[in-house]
Amino acid sequence: RTILKFNDIGCELYVRDDKRKGSTDMGILCTKLPGEVVDRELTPMSEKIARSIAETSECVNDGDLKENAFYNESSKTWWIDLDIDKPGCNPACVIYEDEKVEINWRCTGLIP
Repeated sequence: RTILKFNDIGCELYVRDDKRKGSTDMGILCTKLPGEVVDRELTPMSEKIARSIAETSECVNDGDLKENAFYNESSKTWWIDLDIDKPGCNPACVIYEDEKVEINWRCTGLIP
């Protein structure tokens, strides 16, 4: 996680165990951030970034992402439909601005 941002520079704290030396290193790594990350404070996350987050999440454990995606401005979340067969449900992968991800099953409660 980025712990400090200044203009287009982001810094993270890291901890690394070196078993060969029997020591632990700790430090701060700083790098130039891509424009997509810098602009995110002013504009919503792009669908492209939301999809890349979803593709490496629990959302794709049981099925693929579909093409249909929707950005909810109120909750600042991306909803990407999932190709998972569950009777009475229409699941979506929900991606939050802080990059948390969850499956919303959107079940009707009716049993077919």
